[in-house]
Amino acid sequence: MIYCIKAFALVLMFITMGCTHALHQNHTSDYQLDRPFNDYRFIQSRQEQFVVMGMIGETDYANAAFADLKKQCPNGTITGIQTRHSTSHGFFSWTNVILMQAYCSE
Repeated sequence: MIYCIKAFALVLMFITMGCTHALHQNHTSDYQLDRPFNDYRFIQSRQEQFVVMGMIGETDYANAAFADLKKQCPNGTITGIQTRHSTSHGFFSWTNVILMQAYCSE
């Protein structure tokens, strides 16, 4: 009986503490500056996709991040877009994250 309790405690420890993070891509577009850099406003957008045992619900999270970035600069020009694609792993699940950062000139 004591071995079952120890085994259960070991499994519980692995379930609650077993996670990793991975950065897959980090891309930066070119900067097209037509005025001083101080005139630009920093904007960012973050979207997630949660996956459980390979079952995916949201597949449009990268496009949603870009659309949100464009909403923050409706009448301006966006330049210097940096896109980071990363994953945080959990127990039988993971979260894909898109983080977009850029500069807006209005």
